[in-house]
Amino acid sequence: MAEDARALAVEVLDVGLEGGVRVGSRHLDYVPDTPIHELGPAALDSLLERGDLGDWAPLLRAVAGDSQGPTAETVLRLCEAHPMHGTTELW
Repeated sequence: MAEDARALAVEVLDVGLEGGVRVGSRHLDYVPDTPIHELGPAALDSLLERGDLGDWAPLLRAVAGDSQGPTAETVLRLCEAHPMHGTTELW
C-alpha cells in the first residue's frame, strides 16, 4: 500500500502542481498559498492529517528538495510523534 501511495504522489508531482498550500482547519490562520517553509509544526501536522494529495504535493517537493532541511525534519518528527493511518507510511 505504501508503494502505491508513493507512486501516486510522484504522479501528482509530475502534473506540476505549483504554489503553497491551503491550511484552513483547526485554529490556524494562514493565508491561502502560504509557502511551505513558513508553516509552523501545527500547520504541517494539520496538513498531514487532513490534507489530500493535492495539498501534499508542495510539501513533498519541499522535502524532496532538501531532505535534511528543517521542513523535512519537522515532518519526520511529526510522523514519529503523531502516527496517522495512511499518512505516516507515505512520509
